[in-house]
Amino acid sequence: MLDKFLFDEAMDDPENVKTMLDIILNKKTNLKHPPQTEKEQRTSTDNRQIRLDVYAMDEDDVIYEVEAQKENTHNLPKRSRLYQGIIDSKLLPPGVIDFNLLNEVLIVMITPFDLFGHGLYRYTFQMRCEEVPELELGDDATRIFLNSHGKHPELVSQELIELLLHNMYQHEYILFQCFHLCLLYKYLILLHHQLYSKF
Repeated sequence: MLDKFLFDEAMDDPENVKTMLDIILNKKTNLKHPPQTEKEQRTSTDNRQIRLDVYAMDEDDVIYEVEAQKENTHNLPKRSRLYQGIIDSKLLPPGVIDFNLLNEVLIVMITPFDLFGHGLYRYTFQMRCEEVPELELGDDATRIFLNSHGKHPELVSQELIELLLHNMYQHEYILFQCFHLCLLYKYLILLHHQLYSKF
């Protein structure tokens, strides 16, 4: 499902989104509204827009943004930062000064490569104090990077590994099918030329 079209098609079904989130977060989620795919957001017409693959909210008003990224563009950490900022900028109505009303936001990026090189299936980032590592900032912002080529299955659920492998192999299967269709097409053209060259 790392293919954009297939991913969007699958994520149009709320049950698929719920199941995916349940597996990734290892807990039950209940969506408040049907998820939105290819949701466009920007802070103003002068600023860069972003297109969110899957945008969903659960009954506790937690916002989930899930991206399927099949190529390493070497900018995903900062891209996730931009997404976080633009999502946050839309959460409070004008004039509201109680920032504690900001929703909890989880950004998830699913990739077929190990972005950080530590062999993990899952990398979870939250703000912490450098001087006091056990002190969390508590801003309710989480970014998760998933890697289908992880090497430590003992650190995640078997369901998550199966989800990631399914995404990876489905993408590879599509490429395999496209390759064979191209070969078949070339063969048919060659056959067509051979047949009609006799007349």
